[in-house]
Amino acid sequence: MKKFKFRYQSIHKMRMDNEERVKNELAVLFGKKQKLLDQLNQLMDKESAYLKWIEKAFSEGIKPYEMNQISDGKSFYKRQKEAVKQQIEQVNQSITAKQDELLEAVKERKIMDKLKEKALEKYIEEYNAQEMKTIEEIVNYKNNKSTGE
Repeated sequence: MKKFKFRYQSIHKMRMDNEERVKNELAVLFGKKQKLLDQLNQLMDKESAYLKWIEKAFSEGIKPYEMNQISDGKSFYKRQKEAVKQQIEQVNQSITAKQDELLEAVKERKIMDKLKEKALEKYIEEYNAQEMKTIEEIVNYKNNKSTGE
């Protein structure tokens, strides 16, 4: 009997490739999120250092025109943090959408895995039936030969 060949192997491979592609895209999104979180942490560290500098400047005494610069500096860090937080939220939404897409891709692949498994079981049953038929024919031939028919 011929070797087992899954009829829908190309579709199965396509679905496995699709799942792998979605996994890679999800990994890229997680990397992007991590970069943004690192950027947010750096901004918070810089803001903390800036606030310490302001504290020091107030203790030493500041000029009136420096108050505007200090205010501008505080608002700069606030805007930057909000922008990064917004980007993180957008990436989180993309991650959620990509996770849903991955879930669908996994379902599609598992459907094909089940079909392949059932096809293999059917092939094995047919192969075993053919083997039994061949063995029966051999036994009948030997019996017929020895009895002289």
